[in-house]
Amino acid sequence: MTYGGKLKVSCAHSQMRDVNIIVPNPKNSNKHSDKQIKLLAKLIEHHGWRHPLIISKRSGLLVSGHCRLSAAKLNGYEKVPVDMQDFENEAAEILFLESDNHIAELAEHDKSMMISNLKSLDLGDDFDFELTGLPDFSFEIVEPEVKNTSAELDLDSFDNFENQCPKCGFEWNNDGSDNS
Repeated sequence: MTYGGKLKVSCAHSQMRDVNIIVPNPKNSNKHSDKQIKLLAKLIEHHGWRHPLIISKRSGLLVSGHCRLSAAKLNGYEKVPVDMQDFENEAAEILFLESDNHIAELAEHDKSMMISNLKSLDLGDDFDFELTGLPDFSFEIVEPEVKNTSAELDLDSFDNFENQCPKCGFEWNNDGSDNS
């Protein structure tokens, strides 16, 4: 559905609300850069509106979608899709706001899979790769450096720790003692 001849909305929502009456939550800890807002505005123009803003019925404040609201204003949209939701109290509202801000940070991105997905598409030579959401996108994959490719391990290169985290390098023994 298109609103005002400009905004294509492709998500479920309970109402369209004027962007000028939506009140951002002053306790939102996410701060969005101009670069992020401009990129999201571009993505919304291309893909349409796919996520409603979430507004608390309890407080009337925006709980999710602060960057989308800024992008909508940048694009000149007068109204945006919102979903009015119930929150038991302020604590539930703020906890949802914070969890919504941070849950995506825990995802691990498989760049190889993304590149394979994009290469399988017929995007053309003039495709704007900013539409991936990555302004500095490159098809290059940085392969991890392999330190020892021989079948034998050089035991002298190991400390006397029984376990080591391959991600952060933390070392520990089975008895619980560590390298600190």
